[in-house]
Amino acid sequence: MIQARFKPVTNQSDWATSIQFNDKATGTPIDITGGDVPLSFLLALQLVGERNAPALTGSTATGELTLPSLGILQIFFPAARVQALAPGSYDVGLTVTNGLNTAQILLGRLPIVDGIV
Repeated sequence: MIQARFKPVTNQSDWATSIQFNDKATGTPIDITGGDVPLSFLLALQLVGERNAPALTGSTATGELTLPSLGILQIFFPAARVQALAPGSYDVGLTVTNGLNTAQILLGRLPIVDGIV
């Protein structure tokens, strides 16, 4: 499992970032599409201390998460969705499933700061 700290984002802007998955031994990108059995990724944010209350969710099924190239998971939430987030620190969780098995692959922290405009 990956532990991540994301760069701060204001609640008046898009949140766009990417995660690269590489083989530890070779450093080459890993195929995260799943091949014949497609993988689905789900990301959720919740304000630190607010258990089981996701403030923002996205997935490959709904389009916020995409796989633009080998080993790359792109995350994109437009400003209209990020504006709903109160300033503070958010726990980020990312899971992947093949429809039968689910694994937590990332836990992290995303600071949201109050935007001016």
